Amino acid sequence: MRVTFFTPIALLSLFGCATADQRSASVDTEPLRPGDCIVVTIAGLEPGEPKYYILDDKGDVSFPIVGKLHLAGFQLEQVKSELDHAYSKFYGQLYFAPVTRCH
Repeated sequence: MRVTFFTPIALLSLFGCATADQRSASVDTEPLRPGDCIVVTIAGLEPGEPKYYILDDKGDVSFPIVGKLHLAGFQLEQVKSELDHAYSKFYGQLYFAPVTRCH
């Protein structure tokens, strides 16, 4: 009986358990797909309020000024880089907060 009781504890100590931050980090590395929702905050262009965008059935998102960007298959960090590049053609350097998924 004692071995059965301590086995789960021993396994946890050997392998550890994922924290909430580790679980959410793994979700953020998933590539975007059509229908996904992302949150984008552009400081300097707007009052810094987050905007919500949904990838259409082709994986595209229409943004103000720059138009449609194909984001399906991108990770969130790549989306931020793509936005930096697209908006720099019109505004120079803008600051984008890290792009996140809608909750």
